[in-house]
Amino acid sequence: MNTNTEALDTETFLVTAATGRSGRRVLRHLENRHAMVRAASRRSAPPLDWHDPSTWDAVLDGVSGVYLCYAPDIAAPEAPEVLGGFARRAADHGVARAVLLSGRGGDAAVPTEEAVRASGLDLTVVRCAWFAQNCTEHFLADQLRRGVVRVPASAGAGEPFVDLEDVAELVARLLLGQVQTPEVVEATGPAGLTYRDLAAVAAEVLDRPVDFRSVSAEEFVRESVEHGMHPAEAEAIAWLYAHVVDASTAAPTPDLAVSLGRPATGLHDVLHRELLTGESAAPATGSPV
Repeated sequence: MNTNTEALDTETFLVTAATGRSGRRVLRHLENRHAMVRAASRRSAPPLDWHDPSTWDAVLDGVSGVYLCYAPDIAAPEAPEVLGGFARRAADHGVARAVLLSGRGGDAAVPTEEAVRASGLDLTVVRCAWFAQNCTEHFLADQLRRGVVRVPASAGAGEPFVDLEDVAELVARLLLGQVQTPEVVEATGPAGLTYRDLAAVAAEVLDRPVDFRSVSAEEFVRESVEHGMHPAEAEAIAWLYAHVVDASTAAPTPDLAVSLGRPATGLHDVLHRELLTGESAAPATGSPV
């Protein structure tokens, strides 16, 4: 366990996708622990462009640990080559440890996880349930404003939605060596909820009706585009519903509670905190898992 303040003063931690939903939270949790942090994105100085390896060395120079969050999604076809190459470059720079954001369900993310692990980095993969913040910052936020939940999942499909604040706290602690660093952490909320349950929780928090209906992938894409989502993003979310949401993802795990030393935050508390108090301020883009 790294509790040495002097070590924190000499180590620098790289946060990729630092302006995104998870990255900005990881950045804050590291800064709150007085760690030296380098925020990296396409608009940072120096910039990080996943598809331009000439930008990699500058952001990796002098870094001790790195948070890897790949956009558009770790399951994208090019992700194993890109993140595997970046991880090898990080190892060449002497990076000691890394935390990779991944998703639960299916095996689409496994090639990327394996490519990063093959670099030799001391790696923890954080496989997340779908983010509770999909309801406050992403595609479900617009639906809830309209009083509906329309997704290509059955009424009985379960998901233990996870709070990104919990995930970010976990990532920060993992990078700082303040918790055990297993190879894989299954990060979920405290309870498996169906999408009908989600609608009921949102209705209770918002104190107004929220109607659930299962729709086809085609209908989901069409309605999402009609309400302003880019077609490629809508199609990507529909693809995730088809390939990631299954019975294997319905049950919660104790991993977050064990690592954080407290219960994971439930969906009701996330919605109350972010929809009623307005604490959410991240861009409404990115992978939902």
